[in-house]
Amino acid sequence: MEDAKQEAMQPRLPSGMYACKLDDRARLKLPALLAKHYRELGQETLFCTSLDRQIGQIYTIPVSQEVEALLDDLEDTDRAERIRFTANDLGGTVEIDTQDRIVIPQKLRDALGMEGTLQLSASRGHVEVLTEAEYKARKEGSAPSAREDFAAFRREKRFK
Repeated sequence: MEDAKQEAMQPRLPSGMYACKLDDRARLKLPALLAKHYRELGQETLFCTSLDRQIGQIYTIPVSQEVEALLDDLEDTDRAERIRFTANDLGGTVEIDTQDRIVIPQKLRDALGMEGTLQLSASRGHVEVLTEAEYKARKEGSAPSAREDFAAFRREKRFK
């Protein structure tokens, strides 16, 4: 019960999709709302990685520890170790600088082909980092069935 109260009091990640670019030093300027969110949490140290070698993730350290705990509980220990290896292989701890920038780890940039415009969006307690190609693929994949998907959601959840 106490955990639920504490969770409800914590600021929620801002919704939406945020376009941004890496500068010539591989620094990613966080959108103002995201930087403000992390500062309000007192979380200026983050863990940047990918769990699937396609989409980047930005976690606060406590949330990355929750992911570790979930991996510890995974029944398929070989799968858990592969995911853990990928996260550590591509990931790194980063600090938000005074201009709200973070340096994306080199291995992560190389593996995901991070260049040009990137898209950031909140997803289940962390931020997803999509390359332009991944963003376009997701957009093209969701567009044809968007109306049908929403209608089914409305029926199933009685959403108005």
